[in-house]
Amino acid sequence: MIMKMNGQKGFSLIEVIAVLVLVGIMAAIAGMGIVKGVQGYLFAKSNAALSEKANMAIARINRELLECYNCTGTAGSSVLDPVEIINPLGKRSFLLDNGNVKIKSSSTEDVLINNVNSFSMTYADDGSIIVNMNITSPYSTTPIAFSTNVHPRNTN
Repeated sequence: MIMKMNGQKGFSLIEVIAVLVLVGIMAAIAGMGIVKGVQGYLFAKSNAALSEKANMAIARINRELLECYNCTGTAGSSVLDPVEIINPLGKRSFLLDNGNVKIKSSSTEDVLINNVNSFSMTYADDGSIIVNMNITSPYSTTPIAFSTNVHPRNTN
């Protein structure tokens, strides 16, 4: 409100303080919105990276098991840890070691994925192998489950 006193124009001190308080409240609300937006972006980015890593690990395991020569077992039974298979690349082992799913051969050892809570392989009724992994995201306490069902083609 513009006041006219003795021919002067301007805002009173109370009006200026009220505007500053309102601007401060609006800035705080906008700041909280920006923080929540950035947190949501970081959460989505982390989960996308985790999903990409898990899918790459599952694809590698799938490919190794697909070419397996000795992958037979009783339905419902778990494959022992470490899982040893033979495929055209030779003898390979899958294992969970301190939260890392690894694949070993006679000359190499590769970490497929880390932060794994559980890793299992189970034979299904149809002769396939079900691979399950539970992985913890840095932004969540609930593990995310990844799974695949592999039908080895070199078995009887």
